[in-house]
Amino acid sequence: MDWLTDPQIWASLVTLTALEIEFEASQKVVPNRFRTLAGAAKAARESGSVETAKHYYAAHTALVAGGDGDRREISEARTYLAQN
Repeated sequence: MDWLTDPQIWASLVTLTALEIEFEASQKVVPNRFRTLAGAAKAARESGSVETAKHYYAAHTALVAGGDGDRREISEARTYLAQN
């Protein structure tokens, strides 16, 4: 697993600003990557930024809209969005 897809690395970033800088950099390399969106959403949630987490979770669920699978990350995203 690389730094772009490791949620623990995303969650360990010092500030939300740092998270957003890293996320935007990764978006330029590989836009709308499933695991990158999941990691960014989780890191935002764990940092306490509800609005940013909702933004990333919404983008994450939109990415798989119409799909027939049920991945853990999507279940987490839908649960978070329903509760917030």
